[in-house]
Amino acid sequence: MPINSCLNFNDALRLLPPASIGLLPWEGEESTAINDTSVKAGSLVAVFIGPEGGFSTQEVDSARYANVLPVTLGQSILRVETAAIIASVIVLNAAGQFSGK
Repeated sequence: MPINSCLNFNDALRLLPPASIGLLPWEGEESTAINDTSVKAGSLVAVFIGPEGGFSTQEVDSARYANVLPVTLGQSILRVETAAIIASVIVLNAAGQFSGK
């Protein structure tokens, strides 16, 4: 799984490949989890991890406009580095990486 260096948020949205599934873990999302998305084996997934303090409402709106789906990582507010690990594991699990098949 490649991990890109930090980018300006709008630049990252512009660089999102058209066939990818964009996910934005956001503390304001209460119902849609990564497991509720179309992530499956072979999916190209981009996960946007926000800055300390979270994404602004304007950034979330820009993400939605770019077809990036806000998702919840649960009820806890996570540190940036923890959110990246948790989101990655959930994406890998949804893609079947831990099924042993």
